[in-house]
Amino acid sequence: MVNFSFEQVQETLEVCTYGLEDAFRSIIDYVLWLQKNEKQVFPNAILISALQEQWKPKAWKDDYLELPLLESPGQRWWNAAAKLWRYDAGNRLVAEFPSRQFLNLKAISKHLLA
Repeated sequence: MVNFSFEQVQETLEVCTYGLEDAFRSIIDYVLWLQKNEKQVFPNAILISALQEQWKPKAWKDDYLELPLLESPGQRWWNAAAKLWRYDAGNRLVAEFPSRQFLNLKAISKHLLA
């Protein structure tokens, strides 16, 4: 995970005005290759290099965006809720608990089943 509080990461993002999408696609492609080949991943260094050197994607596939590895914590929560309660029940939960950012799924299950 990239540490966005790291000063060099912030500075690199601030000056990047071109090629951001290509850099992110290249990063994703490269990190997947590193993981497949059981190599160590250095997220901050990879992000900084990709932005500074304006990496271009070499083997990008749109399917990469569907990988669980790239899901945000919020999307993971929605997916878990959909599996546990089905999509419609998950929508009711959001209506019932609008002020909570992260919810305990077991506690909510007990509430719904009561």
